[in-house]
Amino acid sequence: MIKNRYPFLLLLFVIVISACTKFQPGDEVFDVVVSSDCSAPCWREITPGTTSFDEAWDIAQNMALKDSATSDPVPDKIDKDILDRNFVIDFNKVGVLITPNSQGIINEIGFTFHRQYWDEPKLSDLIKVYGNPVSVDMCHEEIEIRRVVVWIRYPNVYLMFSQKLPVEGDSFAVHVQKDTRIENITFTSPDVDVPIHDFMFPWIDYGDFTIIPAERNPLSTCPDS
Repeated sequence: MIKNRYPFLLLLFVIVISACTKFQPGDEVFDVVVSSDCSAPCWREITPGTTSFDEAWDIAQNMALKDSATSDPVPDKIDKDILDRNFVIDFNKVGVLITPNSQGIINEIGFTFHRQYWDEPKLSDLIKVYGNPVSVDMCHEEIEIRRVVVWIRYPNVYLMFSQKLPVEGDSFAVHVQKDTRIENITFTSPDVDVPIHDFMFPWIDYGDFTIIPAERNPLSTCPDS
């Protein structure tokens, strides 16, 4: 009788955790990713393609002030690369990597989620924020394991997740669902070229996308597998 309780308790735990980690104002992940003062790809007044590395560094240092008038989350620490190649703003559940181009202008802002699986935002929640994407782009990889890396692409915004694939097979279904967890988010400068991936599907809706590795785009810039 006690044994039978374990699956129920596990399900209850997952439901409670999910209810407590909704991607909405007041949730730390939401409040870090969704800037209160500008729209993506701008983040907290750092705009890829416009803001200089020095300006972005000053903005980041101001974020760390405990007496700031803003209600935005305060980072735990800020680390700059010794060669000024990038800097990282670390929050409790989110890391933000700020990278400049060779001219010292911010080229990319990357968000990673480094706590628990349930801290990763769901695709449907991000689509509510950013609207419908342009396309679903994929790289098929077969290095140590077979997997597909997926980018839900907007102009200058990429939502990334990966999916493990069976070792054997000629075609594979890639699941893009409302509850798909996004592993990282990237904002890019408008002058960054759109990468050519193995597979690129126009966004229509959630669902399964079939890929056939033998039919990958020969012009793809994905790593060779």
